[in-house]
Amino acid sequence: MTLARQAHCFRSCISAILALCASVALAESESSSHTECSASGARFAIGEMYTPDLAERARRAARAQEVRIIEPGGAYTTELSPKRLNIEIDRIGIVRDLSCG
Repeated sequence: MTLARQAHCFRSCISAILALCASVALAESESSSHTECSASGARFAIGEMYTPDLAERARRAARAQEVRIIEPGGAYTTELSPKRLNIEIDRIGIVRDLSCG
């Protein structure tokens, strides 16, 4: 194999590696934009009276895609969703706990 041919193969390999690295970086950035819920960001809601506005602010603060209100005596699925914020309220509507799942 000539030196020119080896250089061409080397450049082709380097180009392929760089393209692969770029696609991996893009996939990582896309997956990080869909982060899982983090209830700690919404702790400000504990002790507050539940309102739809409070739920929306808590959802955004927790980076959750959806909210589920958990009331005493309610029936709920056991299905876990890492992108859901659960807001547990007491009988009078005060937020008592937050969790993701």
